[in-house]
Amino acid sequence: SFSSCTKDIGKSPQLNNGEEIPGCDTVTYAYNANVKSIILNNCSGCHFAGSPDGTLTDYPHLQAKALEGSLMKSLKGKQGYALMPPTGRLSDCDVKGIENWVQAGANNN
Repeated sequence: SFSSCTKDIGKSPQLNNGEEIPGCDTVTYAYNANVKSIILNNCSGCHFAGSPDGTLTDYPHLQAKALEGSLMKSLKGKQGYALMPPTGRLSDCDVKGIENWVQAGANNN
């Protein structure tokens, strides 16, 4: 489970303001089942192997960006980071699912 503690088990995912994300199950987000395709579909145009913008299309590079914090800062457009992808923010569900995956250790699962 991607939950950080047992009190979160069975709860619907929530936004930072505490609102639930309808129809979103971010607890089951895994690299191979979810994260990989989201990154390939939304990031590979700029972040391909050997790209000057940095590679995100293979697991080791993505994991490094996830664990150092820059992946989530970019997906959320935090101060000092451009909101990614530039074509439009990912859904709240996908952002929260990726965040849960990162918080669980960004495993190759």
